[in-house]
Amino acid sequence: MTKVLLKQVVSWRRAIFSYLSVENHQTGSDDFGNEIGSQVARSLILKILALYLCEQKGITTAGQLQAMQQSDSGFIGLVQLWQNTEIPFGFPEEYEIVNRLPNHLLSQILGSLSVQRDLPIAFLGQVYEALLQEDSLGLSSHDRKLSDRKSGGIYYTPEAIVSYVLQMTLGNVLHTNPTAAITLLDPSCGCGAFLLSAYQFLLDWHLQIYCSAIERRGENHNLPVEQGLEGQWHLTRSERERLLLTHIYGVDLDPQAVEITKLGLYLLLLKGLPDRAPLPDLSDNIQCGNALIESEGHSENSGLEQSILCDRPFNWQHTFPEILRSGGFDLVIGNPPYLDSESMTAHLPRWRKYCTANYQTATGNWDLFCVFIEKALALCKPGGFTSLVVPNKLASANYAAGARSLLVQQTSLLTIRDYSNVSAFRAAVYPLVYVAQKLDALQNATPTKSIAYERMQSLNQIGLVGKLLLKYATQPWQIGGMGQQDWIDRLQILPSLGAIAQVTGAATVAEAYALQPWIQDSAAIVSGDLRLVNSGTIDRYCFLWGKKPLRYLGQIYRHPILAASQISHLSAQRKQQAQQPKIIVAGLSQVLESGLDEVGSVLAGKSTSVIRTVQSSFLDLRYLLGLLNSHLLSLYFQSCFAGNCLHGGYLRIGVPQLRQLPIWVPDLADMSDRQSYNQLIDWVSDRLFLQAQFYTCEAPNSVKIQAEIDGLDDEIDHHVYKLYQLKDAEIDCLIQSKKHLIQSKKCLIQSKKHAKI
Repeated sequence: MTKVLLKQVVSWRRAIFSYLSVENHQTGSDDFGNEIGSQVARSLILKILALYLCEQKGITTAGQLQAMQQSDSGFIGLVQLWQNTEIPFGFPEEYEIVNRLPNHLLSQILGSLSVQRDLPIAFLGQVYEALLQEDSLGLSSHDRKLSDRKSGGIYYTPEAIVSYVLQMTLGNVLHTNPTAAITLLDPSCGCGAFLLSAYQFLLDWHLQIYCSAIERRGENHNLPVEQGLEGQWHLTRSERERLLLTHIYGVDLDPQAVEITKLGLYLLLLKGLPDRAPLPDLSDNIQCGNALIESEGHSENSGLEQSILCDRPFNWQHTFPEILRSGGFDLVIGNPPYLDSESMTAHLPRWRKYCTANYQTATGNWDLFCVFIEKALALCKPGGFTSLVVPNKLASANYAAGARSLLVQQTSLLTIRDYSNVSAFRAAVYPLVYVAQKLDALQNATPTKSIAYERMQSLNQIGLVGKLLLKYATQPWQIGGMGQQDWIDRLQILPSLGAIAQVTGAATVAEAYALQPWIQDSAAIVSGDLRLVNSGTIDRYCFLWGKKPLRYLGQIYRHPILAASQISHLSAQRKQQAQQPKIIVAGLSQVLESGLDEVGSVLAGKSTSVIRTVQSSFLDLRYLLGLLNSHLLSLYFQSCFAGNCLHGGYLRIGVPQLRQLPIWVPDLADMSDRQSYNQLIDWVSDRLFLQAQFYTCEAPNSVKIQAEIDGLDDEIDHHVYKLYQLKDAEIDCLIQSKKHLIQSKKCLIQSKKHAKI
């Protein structure tokens, strides 16, 4: 229902903005620009929904909005109706502009709203996010950058994730100490998803505690509850205010998001209350500021540039002195903005410069979540809990090593819940949630060696239970389970692929664009031409050139080539790379997919990696191809680079990860090693031959050849298990995991077929 209403809300915004723009143009006035028009539309829509929620939650008299449909007061009457609630909401009124809107538009909006059912108060935050995204459409590239900066990589957190975080933090603390005086902070609270749910959690918890006490005693001994007309117990107004003012704290950079958080908390406080006493001031609890940029002690000549003052630096010590003097907040939770290094460098250079100078986790090509992890730990008291929703890159990205190290050294990591395979947000982000308890600085804690790990199949359903293995503080976290830890440890002793071969990236984005004008679509290849492949046209043991269309920077090619006469447009490095024998690895796939270019006639497109032998190595490329396409190394990749998992079971495969893959190097002076080495090369040669036959044979023969391919794949996989000296029990587990993978692929194919039908 809320998805339908969100679409309606966007249509309301368009209608309001359109009326204001037309009227502004017709009168020849220039009273407001796009930003003011958008603000007015946002303010009106949020007030309409807030009034609807007030009626729904018993805060105001029911039927007032319905009566307005027949009224002539229009939008001015709506604004006055909101003012009558006396609920603070720091959005602009703009009476003169609002008065220009026609009454029938309000009637249409209220008419579509009247059919809605019960709405959660947190829906206001989702509406605000949707309106921000709508505002950015149709803007110039410069204005859109400013709009994107305002939205700040913020995505409203699904209720299931919020509930999990609260159960693992607030719930655990209250179960240990039911009346604990907890201070809970969200340092990037946005529109309050976590704070609203935390406040509701506290309301429900304390009501249950008091009701249980009444049942034991048989009467109410001055407990902060009162009975309603139907005999049900409710928390008193003063108790609701106490829980809000002493437990709930939040900070956010966006002043309008802060106002929506306050509004939501006020609505929760007033829900079902007949009392219309003045509301408490939440300005000390919910504040506007940049959680990462400290303002304390900076003068005109200090290291903090004066230009960064417009980014709302925040003084934590001055704002929350008692809490920080006591060691910090008991709980620090939230969903920090998703901003990567490229976005920050382009649009937030002052932030980036400040953070690089002031945070130990801001090293390398760091993303914003790294410094939020550090800040959350700094604000959390020893013994307190912290839990953030962050990109899964935390688990394996090189630039996140500092954040991983900090978590391992300063906390007892309790759980990791991985939502990478779930469409948790509207944007293409791949989140995980960590839960950690901060250690005392003097505490001699045993370093965490493994963390409970859950990979989610949906927002509410667990798909895989295992362990994340923390062998070294800064190294990528490995997924363990099914007896994997032992063999992963043994494999990591072996030489890495980067030590015995040259592993490089293919075309950069800039090179790809520069090359596009010279790409031709031609099935007639002459000597010296280079066939172009990318991730979408690479399969295990083959290239799908001419068999599958290639999408390249918006263009589609069936037989893409770079003609011999155009090779001069390649850099010397790319020309050498293209004209040498090599393995090309797809950059996005569900398992490692590598193809062999035996003679140097294939040009690797963007998002692929290239592997070439070095002069000092005797290894045959076919040998490396068999290892790379094996189930063992695919499973190793998935286990050791959890942060590279994407939706639908896909993997982001890059040069840094490929270089770390373990390679069993035979001792050719040893007869057994030599035979094993040659056997794999022979089987890979057969596999390449069968794959070529498969794509040229008639349909009746394809089933037979596919069966031979499947059988040969099993032979190669088993041979690789033996090369890497896996134990029989480990091999059995890997065989089962491969069967599970094949079955999952079949189910996915079937579901896609049914979806098309």
